[in-house]
Amino acid sequence: MSENNFVEMSQINPQKELLLSKSVDSSWSLTTYFPQHGTLKERTNAFFDDARSSILSLMFAIWMFLLILFSVICLVLETLPAYKHEDDDKFWDYSEKFCVAWFTFEYCIRMITTENIGSFIIRPINIIDFLSFAPYYIGLIFSRDVGAASFFRTLRILRVFNILKTGRYSIGIRLLGTTIAQSLNTLVWLTVYLAVIVIIFSSLIYNVEKGNPVHTDKGIIYVRPGEDTPSPYSSIPASFWWTIVTLTTVGYGDVVPVTSEGKAVAALAMLCGILVLALPINVIGGNFVSAYNLMKKQEEIRKETPKFLTDKARADYYEQRVAEFLMTVDTLQESLDELKNALNSFKKM
Repeated sequence: MSENNFVEMSQINPQKELLLSKSVDSSWSLTTYFPQHGTLKERTNAFFDDARSSILSLMFAIWMFLLILFSVICLVLETLPAYKHEDDDKFWDYSEKFCVAWFTFEYCIRMITTENIGSFIIRPINIIDFLSFAPYYIGLIFSRDVGAASFFRTLRILRVFNILKTGRYSIGIRLLGTTIAQSLNTLVWLTVYLAVIVIIFSSLIYNVEKGNPVHTDKGIIYVRPGEDTPSPYSSIPASFWWTIVTLTTVGYGDVVPVTSEGKAVAALAMLCGILVLALPINVIGGNFVSAYNLMKKQEEIRKETPKFLTDKARADYYEQRVAEFLMTVDTLQESLDELKNALNSFKKM
């Protein structure tokens, strides 16, 4: 290929360069049994941390994926009464030790061979890896302390986080994680809005549904007319549950208003919940579509890449295709700007 056929990458802004780097990183090199580039430490890290680096790396990733599924299935099945016999307990115990040993081995190797251990430890996916096996060792350390051992035995339920580890091998889960990361600001504002509205409607439902005060030996309780039991809206915090369930349109029906005023407040809460939740969800949905389209485009580029290219030529090929795509986006943006200017000129006439 001639260099004149490629777009000069110096004309691309830093955001586009980041996109190009992601596209190059998305290539698969399943032509060798073990990673071939870099030092022994770098190749070892690529083997354990990147399933795309070689054939054996892919096989190891599949093995770890199956091991994660096995660990999660054991966690679920061991809670069934039919599998709580002594022999079954031994099997669950040995299964847990086997899985924990593998998870620990994989985590330690990746941590030892990484370039920056500090960055490795604070990565979300590695925090999940650590939480999946750390409670087991902590429980062993405090096994002589009955109270502490019971507490850390309870923490071993964190093994359920193993299912999140599949994100390293699943495109769908990575896509979901990317969408959540891009929508973090929207989710924060959604939480703030929801908290404010919960307090407002909890205050309203408390004032119209608390009932009449009744003096008892334990203090004052509120009882609604026609009922003998304490009102479920005896305080504003007690009303939070009903408000959250109503705003999210779940409506369990375990707590309901009985007065006309209370029903009016409930109707307003349901309508407000639909409006508050609908707007941020549209933003999150848009981010998901954008991330999906980008991932799909990268996959198309990967599939269309000639198989005989060297690593350098393949990277150049990726750069050309992505640059063409970005230039097309810029052209569309310019067309949209021209259309907006034409519309503005038409409005001024």
